[in-house]
Amino acid sequence: MNSSVKMRTPNPVIAEPVTRELFDRLGLGEAVDDGAVSFPGRNDNWAGPTTSGAEVFVKRTSEGGMHRAVAFELFASGHAPKHLRTPSCLGWDEGAGLHVTRLLRDCVPGDELADDGRFGSAAAEATGLAIGELHGWAPTPEVVAHEEVPILGSIVRLFDGLPLPVYLEATGAELEVWRLVRHDRPLRAALDALAGQDSVVVLRPVHGDLRLDQLQVAGDTVYLTDWEEFGLADPAVDVGAFVGQWLLRAVLGITGPDRQVAETSLSHNDIIQRTREVRPVVNAFWAGYRAARGEVEDGLAERATAFAGWHVFDRVTAAGQPAGAGIGRKLLLDPDRFVEVIGLGTA
Repeated sequence: MNSSVKMRTPNPVIAEPVTRELFDRLGLGEAVDDGAVSFPGRNDNWAGPTTSGAEVFVKRTSEGGMHRAVAFELFASGHAPKHLRTPSCLGWDEGAGLHVTRLLRDCVPGDELADDGRFGSAAAEATGLAIGELHGWAPTPEVVAHEEVPILGSIVRLFDGLPLPVYLEATGAELEVWRLVRHDRPLRAALDALAGQDSVVVLRPVHGDLRLDQLQVAGDTVYLTDWEEFGLADPAVDVGAFVGQWLLRAVLGITGPDRQVAETSLSHNDIIQRTREVRPVVNAFWAGYRAARGEVEDGLAERATAFAGWHVFDRVTAAGQPAGAGIGRKLLLDPDRFVEVIGLGTA
C-alpha cells in the first residue's frame, strides 16, 4: 500500500482489547505479527495479515472523522461505482473510532509518484473520473454538510481577532499566514466571497481532503482513501484541492534561493510559464471530471481556480517562501482570468 512504512512496537491499535473484539465480530480471527506494519500519519494504524487469511488495514480516528467515514461507507454502499475506487470496507466500531478495510497491495501513494515524476495523465484522468462520479451522486440523509468550507478552514472567521487559545497553539507559519491575510484587504474580501458561496451554490458530496497522499495508485487504477472529511460542500473544493497541489509543486520549483520571485513582478505571462509543466496533469483530471459529471454547473471552474489559489498562498507562506505566494494571490483575486491558464478551460 505504501513504500514509506515504519514499524511501531507495541502497536497502540492492535494491542487493545476492543480491536480484538472487533476482529472477532468481523470473522477476521487474530492479528498476525509477522509482516505487520504501520504507516506514517496523524492517526494510529495497523496493517497486516490475520489468522483468517485476510490482510487488513485498521485505523483509529477522531469521533468526528469516524462519523464522516461511516457516513461515506453507508452512502457509497447504495451505489454501483463505475469510476470511484476505494479500499473494501470490512467493518467498524464507531464508538472506539476503529475502521477496518482490506489492505491494498502493490499500490504507491500519489505524492510519491508525483515526486518521482511518474504521476501521469492516466492517473490524473482516473482521479477526475472518480471525483466527478462522486459529485454527481445525489446526497442522502447521512451526508452531513460541513460547518466550515474545506480548504479555507477557520481562517475567514478569524479575521476579526485571534482567540488566545488558538494563538497559543498556532505555529509560527500559521501566524504568518493569518497576519498576511488579515491586513490584505483585497485578499480578505476574496476569501469572504469564496466562503460565502456555500449559501448560493448547490452542495455536493465531496471527499473534503483531496490530497495526493490520499490516492493509492496501481497502474492506471486510483483508489481514494481517508474519508474522514466526507460531507456536503461546494464541489469546487475537491477540484481546487487537486489543482492547487500541482500548482504548488510548480510554485515551489520556482521559488528556491536562486529563483525568488517578487509578487509585484508577476505578470500574466509569468504565471503561464510557471504552470506550464503541470498543465497536462490538470487537463487530464478536468477532462475525466467533466466526462463523469456530464454537465458542470456555471462558475465551478472559476471557484476551483480560487480555491487552488488559496491552497498555493496558504502552503507557500506556511513553508516560509512568501515570495511565491503572489501566484496564489493572483489566482484567488482574479480566478476568471486564470481558468484557462491553469488547465480548467472548456476546450
